[in-house]
Amino acid sequence: MKKVFIFTLLAAILISCEGKRGKDGKDGLLAVWKVVTLPVKANDWQPHPNSSNVSYYSVIFNVPDITKDIFLDGLIQCYRYYDDRQIVLPYVRHLTDGQFLWTQTIDYEYYVGGMEIFLTNSDFYYDSPPESMTFVLQILY
Repeated sequence: MKKVFIFTLLAAILISCEGKRGKDGKDGLLAVWKVVTLPVKANDWQPHPNSSNVSYYSVIFNVPDITKDIFLDGLIQCYRYYDDRQIVLPYVRHLTDGQFLWTQTIDYEYYVGGMEIFLTNSDFYYDSPPESMTFVLQILY
């Protein structure tokens, strides 16, 4: 009987404990969720280096939603939106044109106030800039 009483007492104490839940310390949502859509047109991609021997392409976005607090304590995930699917980045696909094989990688990095998305082909060959794409940034704080 003592074991049941002790277990019940411990369960009641642990369940009734209140901690810092909201940003201001008051009870509230455990997290704030924000979704940002980032469309990229084909001519938005910038080659690096800026010459005929392109190593990779990138595009830079101003994202004021990435504050210092979110950068330090939040979670940011980026997806490529493609044919009604979301593909989590980094995106790594093995491709062929029937004659050649290569791998395409799309990855990203973010910082306070913005982010940069990179597209790299493993053979460093680009017959044209990358196509238009849409990315979805999910911010959890």
